[in-house]
Amino acid sequence: MDTLRTLAIILAIAAIGIGALLYASHDRPVTVDTWKVNLAEPIFIGSRDDRFAYAGGPTVRPVDGSGRLEFAGGRGSIRIRFTSPAEGSEWTGTIALRASLGGSDEIEREVMINGETGLGEPRLPETYAYIAGKSDFTLYSGFWRVARKVRGFWSLTHALRKEDGSIRNQGLVYSPLLRDKTVFSDPTRLEFTLILYGGDEVLLDLVFRGVTIVRSPPGEDLP
Repeated sequence: MDTLRTLAIILAIAAIGIGALLYASHDRPVTVDTWKVNLAEPIFIGSRDDRFAYAGGPTVRPVDGSGRLEFAGGRGSIRIRFTSPAEGSEWTGTIALRASLGGSDEIEREVMINGETGLGEPRLPETYAYIAGKSDFTLYSGFWRVARKVRGFWSLTHALRKEDGSIRNQGLVYSPLLRDKTVFSDPTRLEFTLILYGGDEVLLDLVFRGVTIVRSPPGEDLP
């Protein structure tokens, strides 16, 4: 009799536990780290002699182009198309860039990047990234594929570039030699940046100032 009573108690406790788990899963819907972002208003940054053009000026040029970032469940893609500026650039014509995200890609979420953080591009000031990563891009010129596995760093962040294309805090133009690299980011605006590398050399710095969030993870506090 005691054995039956003990068994009944165990079954009752198990039933309560299962019911609590079912209630919790119903009460808390599963969230998926999903991003869908449309990109517009690209600006082409720098030249061979001044890759990051911190002061803005003529080497920061608006170009025609658009892009799309999609990411869900650890995988996704980036597709970008732009028409390069006619002067002062080794890029010519209409360029398409594509990357498949996932696998060996190094993707970070909700982190500080650049500056002295150890993530991103150390020659740019520190900023907050909602999502960022290192990926291999395939380059197309017109309808022709011209290069594969070009390493790039991309990021969706608080904006660094001002309306004139410069990076500055009030009257202070950014320099990597500055001690404080944390005061140049604007949390009220979003920016998507793609930097392509050939070894240690920067091949391309492209910034999209028109960022439209189609879908983002629940709870993201976006501008």
